[in-house]
Amino acid sequence: VEAAWQPARGDRAVAWALAADLMFLSFGDEPANLLAGSVDAVELALIARVRWAPTPVPGRFLPLGAGGSLWRASSPVPPDGRGDYNGPLAELGLEQLFGKLAIELHARLGPIATGPTVITGSLGVGMAW
Repeated sequence: VEAAWQPARGDRAVAWALAADLMFLSFGDEPANLLAGSVDAVELALIARVRWAPTPVPGRFLPLGAGGSLWRASSPVPPDGRGDYNGPLAELGLEQLFGKLAIELHARLGPIATGPTVITGSLGVGMAW
């Protein structure tokens, strides 16, 4: 779930955005899992993004973001056996507007250096108005 403010005009190549999002993550009983059993997590993030329009095609943006993350797991996780972490994050993505319909693909790394650094991907569909 994400709420974002992205004041961008179609004639500008660089714009900015602020976003707050809530992610529900699940790390199942996979063989590569470092823990026995599944681990579920919740991440709350606040992100500032710079959005660059790489082509003159209106509505296509490559966002680069940085922000902070609060991360809570259902059970203790490595590196230090805690279940809650906070720290910085970084993300990059691709956003495309089709009229008022927004399709977004983002990859995120975080929390960085303060806990279990996780790479997450998200696909979003939203409305712009």
